[in-house]
Amino acid sequence: MRDSKLVEILQTITADEFKKLEKFAASSYFSAGRDLTHFIKILKTFHPDFSDKNFTMEYIYSKLYPERLETGKVQQTIKTLSSELILTCKKFFRQIEFEKDINRQNYYLCNQLRVRKLYKEFDKEYKFSLEQLNNSNKGGINDFIEKYYSDSVFRDYSLDRDDFINAFEYTLAADENIVSAALMNCFMIEDTKNISAAYNLPLRYSLMNNVVDNVDTEKILSQMKKNKDRFYPYVLIFYMIYKMNRHKDIREYFYELKNQLIKNKNLFGQSENYVFWNILLSYCTKNSLKRQEFFSIYDYMLNNKIHKKSGEDFHIVLFRNIITVSADGGNFQWLEIFIEKYSGELHIDHRKNMYNFSYAHLYFAKGDFEAALAYLQKVSYDLFIFKMDVRILLLKIYYELSYTEQSYSLLDSLLHFLKNTSEFSDSHKIACRNFIYNFKELLKLNLSKEINPHSISFLEKKIEGEITGNIGQNDWLLLKIAELKRK
Repeated sequence: MRDSKLVEILQTITADEFKKLEKFAASSYFSAGRDLTHFIKILKTFHPDFSDKNFTMEYIYSKLYPERLETGKVQQTIKTLSSELILTCKKFFRQIEFEKDINRQNYYLCNQLRVRKLYKEFDKEYKFSLEQLNNSNKGGINDFIEKYYSDSVFRDYSLDRDDFINAFEYTLAADENIVSAALMNCFMIEDTKNISAAYNLPLRYSLMNNVVDNVDTEKILSQMKKNKDRFYPYVLIFYMIYKMNRHKDIREYFYELKNQLIKNKNLFGQSENYVFWNILLSYCTKNSLKRQEFFSIYDYMLNNKIHKKSGEDFHIVLFRNIITVSADGGNFQWLEIFIEKYSGELHIDHRKNMYNFSYAHLYFAKGDFEAALAYLQKVSYDLFIFKMDVRILLLKIYYELSYTEQSYSLLDSLLHFLKNTSEFSDSHKIACRNFIYNFKELLKLNLSKEINPHSISFLEKKIEGEITGNIGQNDWLLLKIAELKRK
């Protein structure tokens, strides 16, 4: 039973959810089949790992039917109960999602009130449903899709009441919402292409790309602006995202998008603003913008409380990027305040590791390499984000402390790790290998008894012409080369 589909499902359920599952299964409304309550109570005693030696079909059967002596039906009975419980769990999961989806609940409620001609109740609940629309997603694609549903239910309500003026207006409003959402979604195609390139995924023909390539967007936007269309600023911003990603070498699109986002920040909710500013950060990374540009975005996001989505933890990758950029930029006091203020917003499983990782970077940037090493040795390598970051920082610390033997050992370990891991994209692996090979050459030059200016200049030009991607170590390598030149 330990390897069964049922166990796989039940292991995903928390202790609190298990209690709710018991109530759900006991409800005659939700569970119209066989009574599973006793079966669930027995299984609960083995939750969550189901590794107890008594977790067998025979033991569970004996607990279910202590008076029955026949053993021939054990396997079939437990299999039947397990199949029914799997179906019940799927219904339970569906109910969990439905309870989370307040917008869909409100839509179905309003529609039922309309169908039953309970118009006073409809008026009250419809008004309430508009107030409950997720403010965090305001201005985004999903927001307009939700408004399509709310407008369409009011359109049908107006038709039922022979209110043809409102019926016509809400027909237009519903259509405008869905068309705007579709246009905005089309403009995200270049962002999708970036993901495709990053993970070496083939990009097939898509309707979104077809629309963007063949529709005169500039003319549409011109008419929207002329007619003071309420959707204009939303569509414009998504179009600017498209232009920025399509024409990466034209920086004006980046700055125009940034200005539009600042100007129209109140049109969007926390989660939408978070997504927009992360798109800007991705552009900065891909196009190697200056560190000050990254820092200005981080500072804006923190000051405007859009550094995470509503109700979610501080994303560990964004936190890591803020740490590395701020440390490399010498913003030590700002960084220390950031670590102490925001570490508690990380997922609890990552807080301790990221706290130590952050201080390792801070002390390394300050030049206190012993302290940096002490903090770094406390960081676990379990999470993928640390597997490369920790090793690279460790290499730099070994270099600064003249730990030659440790440096070479770690270099070999890193190359072996990159060869066998599938956790990173090919482009990231190339960037890491570039750093490793350049670091090895730097180490050789540093250990040489005589400095060869030609070799130093050759390595310097090589580094300047290479990409180290989001590991961003070229500046440090070039700094060390400058130090060698001064020897």
